[in-house]
Amino acid sequence: MINNKALSEICVTTTEECKLKIDSKLKEAFLLKAQNKKDLLKNLVFSDEEVKEYNYNKKINSPNNSYLAASTDIPIIYLEEGTFYEDNFEITFPVIIKGSDTIDSSGNHISKTIVSVETKGPTIVSCHDCENVELRNITFDRNSTSGIAVLFLDQNFKNGIVSQCRVIGTPGEPGTNQFCALEVLNGASNITFEENVVEGFHSGKYAAGIGFIFGRDIIIKNNKIDGLDSTGNGIEGLIYGPGTFEGNDIKNCNCGIYENQANLNITNNKCINNACGATLDHWSITLKNNNFKNNTVSLNSYDGFDATQNYWGTTNPTTLNFENSTPKLAPWFMDESMTTLSTPVSSITVTSSISLMYYGSTLNMTASISPSNPTISGVIWSVECGIKDSASIDENGVLKSNSTADTVTVKATAKDMSGVIGTKTITILSV
Repeated sequence: MINNKALSEICVTTTEECKLKIDSKLKEAFLLKAQNKKDLLKNLVFSDEEVKEYNYNKKINSPNNSYLAASTDIPIIYLEEGTFYEDNFEITFPVIIKGSDTIDSSGNHISKTIVSVETKGPTIVSCHDCENVELRNITFDRNSTSGIAVLFLDQNFKNGIVSQCRVIGTPGEPGTNQFCALEVLNGASNITFEENVVEGFHSGKYAAGIGFIFGRDIIIKNNKIDGLDSTGNGIEGLIYGPGTFEGNDIKNCNCGIYENQANLNITNNKCINNACGATLDHWSITLKNNNFKNNTVSLNSYDGFDATQNYWGTTNPTTLNFENSTPKLAPWFMDESMTTLSTPVSSITVTSSISLMYYGSTLNMTASISPSNPTISGVIWSVECGIKDSASIDENGVLKSNSTADTVTVKATAKDMSGVIGTKTITILSV
């Protein structure tokens, strides 16, 4: 139920859609007016007995993250236009909170229902120790105080949705923490962020517009994120997952998409005008049909993986940094509409006139590429020695035996980053 104190402080508008009807079995929608009152939502309390009595989880029936609003068994709060000042509003019960909604000329959802803060603190709204919370059509104004607009916190929280909301205002000083504007932490699971707009966020390696750390089953879909030249990331997934990053529009960030030790499916995103399009590290990644146009560096990668069928803003993607191993990039899309793929190298055959040589001598190696007309031709030569520095090879494929008898493997790697390698074994004799 709603406690008596809350009833005395809210304005209820009686309409067919939004009427106050509370009993122990069914909670229907009611309307709150801001009235310039602080912490109005904090006074909204549902008793523990009622939450225990009513099994909300069984009533949701929301497979595949469909909206909780499909259920009439969760209380729905409608917020009128105006500003609600909520200093770290904690949600610990199932609820749907919806604000006003208009759509601007760019197709963005613009809500005149504003939830803001006056007192310096890390969050505007935090959700924990419950299941089934949806926030929709709300503008969160950080007002130079809070870093996180909405936080889903702890492993006891499940089933959260933030949709068609907007995050504005300058974030407060991050101190030693680097926050996401919309964030999942510490094991919260089954969270969806969809069709939100985030404008600016903290600077720092792990700061971001939307992201998770130790999150599970996270969907970040069709959001628009403008970093406003922040040194943080557009969206990020740190540790665990699985997560889906799909259809997001990200610009003016240090890094558009950042991953570290998380299982992610990254598809159909547009990362444009960032210092780096994506930084991907270590774990299971699917990276398909993304637009990485006009980034200073298109991709930072710390492990090899399949990164084919993306658009890099050029027919010859060269602004790429790799450590440990090179991901497979070819074929990539040649056009921004993603209709024409490059022609990758499919095989390389390495040959030489002989397979034996004496140390101190040289041997010309030849690489034959198939097909004969790849988008980017040519190979990168390298040699693996059984004994360190027993042989070397130059960029033209001239192998030189340096000091001692050995068996070496000559490699020709396709320049088009298709991952294709041709090899040949050469024996070096001492006399």
